[in-house]
Amino acid sequence: MRILHVIRSLDLRVGGPTQALILMALALSREGVEVDVAYTRTGVGADGGSLLACAEGVRLFGFANVGGGRWSFSRPLGCWLSSHVGTYDLVHVHGVWTFPPLMAARYARKMAVPLVLRPAGTLDIYPMSQKLWRKKIYYHWAVKNMLTQSAAIHATSSSEARQLGRLTSSHSIRVIPLAVNAMPTQSSGFIPDEPLRLLFLSRIHPKKGLPVLIQALARLHERGIAATLAVAGDGEADYLQFLHRHIAKLRLELWITFHGFLQGEEKNRLMAASHLFVLPSHQENFGLAVVEAMAAGLPVVVSDQVALAEDVELSGAGLVVPVDQPESLAGALGVLTDPARRRIMAQKGPLWVQEKFSMAAMGRSLSALYHELVQNKNAAKIMI
Repeated sequence: MRILHVIRSLDLRVGGPTQALILMALALSREGVEVDVAYTRTGVGADGGSLLACAEGVRLFGFANVGGGRWSFSRPLGCWLSSHVGTYDLVHVHGVWTFPPLMAARYARKMAVPLVLRPAGTLDIYPMSQKLWRKKIYYHWAVKNMLTQSAAIHATSSSEARQLGRLTSSHSIRVIPLAVNAMPTQSSGFIPDEPLRLLFLSRIHPKKGLPVLIQALARLHERGIAATLAVAGDGEADYLQFLHRHIAKLRLELWITFHGFLQGEEKNRLMAASHLFVLPSHQENFGLAVVEAMAAGLPVVVSDQVALAEDVELSGAGLVVPVDQPESLAGALGVLTDPARRRIMAQKGPLWVQEKFSMAAMGRSLSALYHELVQNKNAAKIMI
């Protein structure tokens, strides 16, 4: 079985969608599925293609693009898709607002190739409310057709599936969670030293709720609780400047460190040196960094708008707080100054991840879905 995955970029700085695709391709290759990945080169750096280049059964096809951001265009990719989509058993696209998945979906429809659409959280209520007029036009022009023509819509959590249910028939939505490739270096989160070391590890974007975390840190200091915050991730220059002004206003410059984008061993070392992972997002359709933190034995504190909030509560590996409430977040962080409580959570996280978010389980689920959709297509041909 030959599968084509299409995404805007393999730049790891883009965040979760790219990391998720890389993990899917690796998991599928281990299941014996032939996987090709078509994408556009953004020229930003941190190319995740190197993580796939040596994977057996995975081929990469990168194409130049014109323009920047989500509205870039790639004629070479469009030409390649027009002549190659028909040679695949199935096409799996990632995202909806960019040229690569749009073109791949169009040619899949034209050539009667089954399409799996992973919106990657972009159709949830919160992101749909941003730049609303532009998205409304694009949704009715293109995205609505992508939803109706898809043989399956890939949600990575029950939360995302519920959100997608308001836009399309629920019978086409399949929930297949993401996974972590390897268990990172175990955290030292239970060591009773001061100050409390907090970690924010994500793309730096307004929806991630970082200002709320900064305000919560200020409240901890007001209560006499010494705590530091390590921020690992990349973001727009204007937004980073806003955050630095916010930090200066609260006089927290000495307590917050920006590490920039980290991956591999650098990321693992920072996780191992932290006590708590915190993600107070306004919206997360999954939250791959949450799974990585739990796998590393790092207690997690997340907002109730992170899709994995239920897993955090059920596993006992962390705490869930209301979104956009610095006081509630500070209260949860204050509770976890107790090393004994962190020790218990540190033990539960890895066990939960091994049970629910393994690469093998994700690979089997995706492969089974592909086989089902291809068989359905072939059965329909026979009936005709």
